[in-house]
Amino acid sequence: MKQKHLPYSKKYIQNQRKEVDSIQNEINRIFDKHLMPAKQSFFSDSDFLNPDIDIFETDKEIKIEAELAGMNAKDIDIQISKEGFLTISGEKTNTHEESNENGYYFSERSFGFLNRSIPLPDNCNLEKTEAEFENGLLKITIPKNEEANKSTQKVKIKERK
Repeated sequence: MKQKHLPYSKKYIQNQRKEVDSIQNEINRIFDKHLMPAKQSFFSDSDFLNPDIDIFETDKEIKIEAELAGMNAKDIDIQISKEGFLTISGEKTNTHEESNENGYYFSERSFGFLNRSIPLPDNCNLEKTEAEFENGLLKITIPKNEEANKSTQKVKIKERK
């Protein structure tokens, strides 16, 4: 006998969510393929616009790492809003040129804007947030405390060479 799931039960909601996610992924694929052809070009730098991030959480802190290859610390801005979102934003401008003795010449330029927001738990100590940038990897450390803190903070980035 096949078991029916009651509406709004955990299993029912999980099954519905899988269907909605599947439909959303298909819509995104169609949109990207047909309405955003520039993103599909050979020289596209779309991975930069949505960089890979890792988030680690321990009892004492939250660590966020973002791959921002080709950028400098001065090109990156980190803000923490009073609503509890950490936002990493910046602009990338990159130029690459090649040539050889046979007259071959190649030039590639990539530009892009980054704006990535990450929700934070309420127990973060925003005033003690630290950030480091080294070899294209941005590392942000946010200590935890017992009290919720709700003020906007700008985070200064230390650049290591």
